[in-house]
Amino acid sequence: MLAKSLATFIYGQILSSRTRLGFRIFSKLRALFLRFSDPIITLEFRGFTLSMPFSHTLFINQKLYPNYDMQLHKIASYIQSKTGQLRMIDIGANIGDTAVLTNIAHADFLLVEGEKSYFDLLKKNVFRHYAKTLKEQQGGGGIKIENCFITDKDGTYNINLAQGSGRLEKITPADSLESKHHADSSNPTNHSDSLIFKTLDSIVSEHNFKPNFIKIDTDGFDFKVLRSAQQTLKETQSLVLFEWDMFHLQAQDENPLSIFSYLESLGYHQALIFDNFGTLLCAVELSDTQNLKLLLDYTLYSNKNIYYYDVLLFPKNSPFEIYECAQFITAISDS
Repeated sequence: MLAKSLATFIYGQILSSRTRLGFRIFSKLRALFLRFSDPIITLEFRGFTLSMPFSHTLFINQKLYPNYDMQLHKIASYIQSKTGQLRMIDIGANIGDTAVLTNIAHADFLLVEGEKSYFDLLKKNVFRHYAKTLKEQQGGGGIKIENCFITDKDGTYNINLAQGSGRLEKITPADSLESKHHADSSNPTNHSDSLIFKTLDSIVSEHNFKPNFIKIDTDGFDFKVLRSAQQTLKETQSLVLFEWDMFHLQAQDENPLSIFSYLESLGYHQALIFDNFGTLLCAVELSDTQNLKLLLDYTLYSNKNIYYYDVLLFPKNSPFEIYECAQFITAISDS
């Protein structure tokens, strides 16, 4: 209890610090504290209340970068304004922060998170935030949750919790049997033999859920998720937001440019590109491999000013228009 109270105080001081010196002092205290303990804390920031591990960086990132993870609400608002309803799938839902920050009442959510401790926090955060909506919907028909990982084919993986993310890491064939029976004792959640894998198409079918927005944030598994959703993407022509990170993708033996021709074959043709701080940078055709490569190369040579991109995909035949959406997002940002 003492550790939790002290951790909550330190994190709160980081968020309320108005000087660089104060921010640095409490950030160093947090780093020192995390060497010994990582309790679950509950904090409010910018009107949102979330329970999270002390190690989670979401609110700190939002203090430093006001647009961080906040474009989701603007995209969701645009979708609702065009169609009258938001039906969102969140792959890599983490602690439920995406659904909370999306902050659209009476929306339908299908939230997928594989790591058990994050999944438990997801339930707490989402049902706390949408309690009134769920009560009105008589039992919570608007929010469905799934505790599994998504990939396009079988594989053996360990899970590593770091920086507020449940990251899957490949196990080589020579190591897989050893890893399966001897999970890392320093991380009790790191059990490769307890991980459940499904395709997104199978989950959509199981829940009878027809999305108009799919958000994917899976630390390098994004392409695998997209390939596992071939039928869903083809039939629903949803807007899709995924993380485009060269380093995470290469760690999964992916060609970082390979997904765009696949997406074109499913009816997608344009994208809005956001940097990792949430700033809208540009619009691009999916067939424009030269400029896509230039964007990707910039993450190598920008001295880490940009680590990765978020890519918002637009299908050809849908009510969603790329420049209209860009103007909608910009107008909210300027207001």
